[in-house]
Amino acid sequence: MENNVLRQLLLMGVGATAVLTERIQQAVDEWVGEGRLRQEDAKEFLDDLLIRLREEQGNLEEQFRRQIKTVLKEYDVPNQSEIEALKNRLDRLEYQLRQLQDRL
Repeated sequence: MENNVLRQLLLMGVGATAVLTERIQQAVDEWVGEGRLRQEDAKEFLDDLLIRLREEQGNLEEQFRRQIKTVLKEYDVPNQSEIEALKNRLDRLEYQLRQLQDRL
């Protein structure tokens, strides 16, 4: 569940970043065409912007992970290791029950 929700949120973020990047690229192209911005400055601006967007996307991924873990913990949703521990405990109890039944 956690991975699916996180994946969907991240894909939405990637999509939003792509749309934002495209619109900024269009605006910068217009500014260059109108002579309000030099081509070299536009390239530097876009390069810096893309670096910052990638950094922020990484930060957002980590924030999403922490928030999802917090919500899951708040609602007492067991994590994978807790589920495995319960399965192992159940296996031991079933084994003990079979042992008791065999004695009878």
